[in-house]
Amino acid sequence: MEQILQAVDISLNPGASQDLRRQGIADCPQAMQFLQQVKESDDGWQVCLTLFVENPTVTEIARVYALDVVSAAVLRRYREGKDLGSLQIIQDTLMQYIREFYGPGSMKFDNAAVQNKLTQTLTYLFLAMYGSSWTGFFDEMLQLTSKSIDGATGKPRRDNLAGVVFYLRVVDSIHDEVADVLVSRSLGEVRRNTLLKDQVRERDVRKLVTSWHEILAEWKDKSDDIVEICLKVIGKWTSWINISLILTPDFVNFLWGLLTCAGKIKDASLDAMAELVIKKMNAADKIELIEFMKLVEMIQALLAQDPALQAKSPAFNVDLAEKVGKVVNNVGSELVRGIEAAKGLIPSFFFCFSNEYDEVSTTVFPFTAEFLAFYRQYRKDTNSVPQEFSAMLPQLLNAIIAKMQYDETANWGDEEELTDEAEFLDVRKRLKVLQDTVGAIDMQLLVETLHTIVNKALEKLARGSGAIGWRELDLAMYELHIFGDLAFQNGNLFTKTDNGVAPNGDAAARLVDMIVKLMNSGVLDVASYPHPSIQLQFMELIVRYVNVFEIHKELIPRALEGFVQSCHSSHVRVRTRAWYLFQRFVKTVRTHIGDIAETIVRTLGDLLEIRAELSESADNDMSSDDGKKHDVTFDSQLYLFEAIGSLSSSTSITPERQVAFAREVMTPLFGDIEQHLALAQRGDTRAVFQIHHDILALGTLARGFSDWAPGTKSSAPSPSGLVSDEFEKVAEAILVSLETLNNSVVIREAARFAFSRMVGVLGQRLLPAIPRWIHGLLSQSPSKDEIQMFLRLLEQVIHGFKSEIFEILNTILTPLLEGLFAEMAQPVEGTDDEVKLQELRREFLNFFNVVINNDLGRVFVSDVNLAIFDQIVQAIDHFSRDNKDPQTQKLSFGLMCRMCTTEQISFSGIGDLIQGFSATCWAVPTSSGFNTKDAQAKLVLGEIGGVQKAIYQRAGDDYISYLRGVYFPSIGAPAPLAEKYLAALQSMNEKDFKKFFKDFASGKISA
Repeated sequence: MEQILQAVDISLNPGASQDLRRQGIADCPQAMQFLQQVKESDDGWQVCLTLFVENPTVTEIARVYALDVVSAAVLRRYREGKDLGSLQIIQDTLMQYIREFYGPGSMKFDNAAVQNKLTQTLTYLFLAMYGSSWTGFFDEMLQLTSKSIDGATGKPRRDNLAGVVFYLRVVDSIHDEVADVLVSRSLGEVRRNTLLKDQVRERDVRKLVTSWHEILAEWKDKSDDIVEICLKVIGKWTSWINISLILTPDFVNFLWGLLTCAGKIKDASLDAMAELVIKKMNAADKIELIEFMKLVEMIQALLAQDPALQAKSPAFNVDLAEKVGKVVNNVGSELVRGIEAAKGLIPSFFFCFSNEYDEVSTTVFPFTAEFLAFYRQYRKDTNSVPQEFSAMLPQLLNAIIAKMQYDETANWGDEEELTDEAEFLDVRKRLKVLQDTVGAIDMQLLVETLHTIVNKALEKLARGSGAIGWRELDLAMYELHIFGDLAFQNGNLFTKTDNGVAPNGDAAARLVDMIVKLMNSGVLDVASYPHPSIQLQFMELIVRYVNVFEIHKELIPRALEGFVQSCHSSHVRVRTRAWYLFQRFVKTVRTHIGDIAETIVRTLGDLLEIRAELSESADNDMSSDDGKKHDVTFDSQLYLFEAIGSLSSSTSITPERQVAFAREVMTPLFGDIEQHLALAQRGDTRAVFQIHHDILALGTLARGFSDWAPGTKSSAPSPSGLVSDEFEKVAEAILVSLETLNNSVVIREAARFAFSRMVGVLGQRLLPAIPRWIHGLLSQSPSKDEIQMFLRLLEQVIHGFKSEIFEILNTILTPLLEGLFAEMAQPVEGTDDEVKLQELRREFLNFFNVVINNDLGRVFVSDVNLAIFDQIVQAIDHFSRDNKDPQTQKLSFGLMCRMCTTEQISFSGIGDLIQGFSATCWAVPTSSGFNTKDAQAKLVLGEIGGVQKAIYQRAGDDYISYLRGVYFPSIGAPAPLAEKYLAALQSMNEKDFKKFFKDFASGKISA
């Protein structure tokens, strides 16, 4: 016992362990190990049981640990069904202790921690023994609650404070263990709990309910704490016992009486009512229950009379209103199908829903959703809505919209209130769902209501920004944003007519009207409205409804003026968001911008200065790219460069002026690169990142001039030759930087980024420089990710310029693949590296496929590259035999099939190549680790079948002769089975043969 006490002090008692450490006798890990061994031993519970009941008592921590050991022993014996006799010893010992400490006349009390652990131990004993040897469990618990007899009735009074509290703790714990639906349990535990609940209902539930009523009667004027605990127990047990035992007229009147009390008693009574209402029963019985409890009347009276529930009152109690809201929600959810029964609840519902505190209003959101969903279905089924509900719907919609507005205390964007704002936005999102449901019931009502709200706000705005508060304007613009969901329900916002285009429906027409009013009500007042929320909403609306500006082109200059203002905003959130939204707007409408484009470009010039901001993790950039990820402002600034490119390439600007605008942006960037190049060579981190940013900016500018990429369509015209000439200088500047700093990961990343964006503006002019790009990007031990990404870029270039790229590809292929094979041959270090290697292998196979699919396959067997072709084939063969990576296997066999069928790969050794493929086809299905029953393996088998069919199509009868005369005899295949296979290979189409091969390789085909 002393060892246990010392181990507890060392490992669990902070104060004592410090003293022991000073004495040099504390070894925490060893002590913890010892305590765990005691807990897991067969007889450790005996020592701990004695330790717990010892008098005088030991420390609280030691007693809690001792009970933890005893609890574990009880559970272990119960689950294993062994040594059940020891449970009786534990029961007798603990009950003797409990009678002494909690029985009548006791003056001793355990603290809360010990009581909690003792309650848990008793609960485990209940699980193990109530069904068999301890059927009087609750009788013994009830004996603790009484210390005298009622002279009038001759029955025990529930007047023993310690016993009553302990008894309520125990029955509360038993419910949590056997009936809490929120706890996930195994099927065996569910069956056990069901049996226990049946036994409790049969044996003891009546006496338990009676005891609760007696406890409430005894303590209602003596202890609020006991009444609160008892009501919580009743609320929990209601879910699985006969509610008629609880809901007597006296109990209902008792609950009503508690509502006149203050504090926790009133809260507990409301909680109990909320639990009673959700008791599962049929609808008719539930309505009868609600009427019996007079819940609707009770709520009305409480809201009318309780000073703590009077809106705008200084005494208003949010917590109490939240409790009332839960009762309203639960009652309403039960009455949702009966409008007559729910009619009296409507005022109480609106009190909760419209309350200024979200904590109160959200309590009735579930009922609101159920109510609306029910009547949405009702209208769908009957094509009508009850008159009472029709009258209520506009009121509910107005309440929903009013709740969407920021309250008067909200400080938008305040860093100290970000949590509050996030919670409000979550509430607003939930309100939008309710608003949408109203629209599904009565679309016209929603359209007209929102149209009215937005128009009123715009009319106020037209009188000046001071005529409307930001909260009201924010709500109107938010609803205008939502209005698009209604306007787009018919598809596009506009539809073609004989006279051109027109709004596509009433909602679309109203939306267009509101956007025009917004732009004509003083757009600069909106864009410069003295609140960042309005400035952001304004820009979001312009971008969301950009189609309106493509029709109403006269509004574009006003929108651009607003964007210019916001792009220069002093508020960083507005400014950086404006750069992104401005780019999106300009990209869509650039063909309609006109002469104002030159003015806009010049007004944004002061925003293009680049200043690299480094994080603390970016001290060593030459081998790491961590730092760039943290320069959020620059990431947003890039959108400005793309927007400038889009504006400068407008058809309203002559090619000469386009070149001039491009130079205005490029020249400072060229100078910046030149200024920092020498510093970067010496390892200056900031200089490296400054050049990195400059390269990204140049690449993004190029994308603005032309966003075309191979395989995509661009809305913009191709850049003129003069513009392309200018961007050849950009490409050269980037290449010089890359060749100088190609040992820097971030420079290679920036150059790769720019290369992909130069394709659109340079076209085939980029092709002659590809060898230099490859050398710069891949000559300094690039990572697998870098090689993979460059291969993808090269695939795009091949796809876009397949008729011009053969000679370039012929030149670069061997050095490119040599570097690729060298990287794939590197030792794998860890799981991440293994995944990257697999991805690189797949990209290699994809690259091979892209080359063949673009009719360039002959490049692999040209005089220049034939020497490396054997390595390519060996790599494909190696990948196809890796059973740990079926995805790559499948790609490998697919590529084999393509190589067999294409005429692009034709050389003297083609016969040996096909024979090698054939050998691989037969080796893989019979190799160790290949599971023919696995789903992915079956896909691989299908591809192998495709290769077999392709070989036959390429080699013809020679392949049949090889299989019949050489291969099948070498493996001892029965002649009938071999002939069956050869017949299928010759007669079946590819799809059917793939299925046949799967069955053949799986042993499902017999002779």
